[in-house]
Amino acid sequence: MTSNDKDRLLRHAMRRAAGRDAFVASALATYQMMNHMDDLALARVLGCTVDDLPRAGLCLWPDGDAPSFPSDVQRIAEYAGVNAFALTRVLRDAAAIRRMRQVAGSGATMLSAARDAPVPAAELREERADYDPGHRLRAELGADSDTQERSRPDEDRAT
Repeated sequence: MTSNDKDRLLRHAMRRAAGRDAFVASALATYQMMNHMDDLALARVLGCTVDDLPRAGLCLWPDGDAPSFPSDVQRIAEYAGVNAFALTRVLRDAAAIRRMRQVAGSGATMLSAARDAPVPAAELREERADYDPGHRLRAELGADSDTQERSRPDEDRAT
């Protein structure tokens, strides 16, 4: 087997692994899609060559919540010849996108992606009803509600 054959097989394996959440290739593909970048741009971000990407991509995606995450990322980085800090950022960004997709698929709102448990729809409606973005500004300026109501530019002022 020639070196070109080996590289071609590794790239093919990485493309297949990109469709499986267990592999770093999935995170790399998500990051590429999120940032509209090709393999060369991703390699620049990771501080490696395009030929190094399959070595990283075919590793298992480390658990971001595990205490061993930093050392797992360091081992992958050393093995694949990529920058450990850049790989950490790529994995964290891809994990956030994965979580948002899971939340979107569940029918919950995107705001609940930052929370541990989905928020009931009734609770969200109450939060939205109470939200008044101009309240703090009016309080700081000492404006009363009548003055504020009359000064809205979008209202018809015909008398």
